[in-house]
Amino acid sequence: MYIAILKCESMGRCKHNGEVSIFGVRPASFPNFPFHLMDKIGGFVILDELWLRRWCEIIEYPMRIPTLYVPIEDYGIPTVEDMDLIVDFIKYHVSKEKEVVVSCIGGHGRTGTVLAVWAGLNGIKNPIEYVRERYCECAVETEEQEEFVIEYLKMKKRG
Repeated sequence: MYIAILKCESMGRCKHNGEVSIFGVRPASFPNFPFHLMDKIGGFVILDELWLRRWCEIIEYPMRIPTLYVPIEDYGIPTVEDMDLIVDFIKYHVSKEKEVVVSCIGGHGRTGTVLAVWAGLNGIKNPIEYVRERYCECAVETEEQEEFVIEYLKMKKRG
């Protein structure tokens, strides 16, 4: 996991530090939270298991930044209900002209899955490719994550 981050960053392919914004969502891996952008941030979505939650409480409580915790197993996918919750959280903050940081540990699979869903909901026809081109070619790591993005977006189009 950390080897992948170092490989990607050292080769200049990944932007895990929050510098990329995809329709108001900034991806960041755990060690690279974009503290320099705090004035633009309306909320955090944390996708990792609960040990990261304690670390993020340091951000949430003193800085009063709303944080949505949706623990998803490494390389896993959210439930449809969890993705709906994430999307609603992002929509709310983006509608207030704030951005949302989405983070897991590595910033590839779970974070990439949320980014691809968000890009698709914002009209991007090939959202997985879009996220890989603009953020990280390692984003959306597993076939299960790819299938989730495709099926979730199909379901939302059907209404």
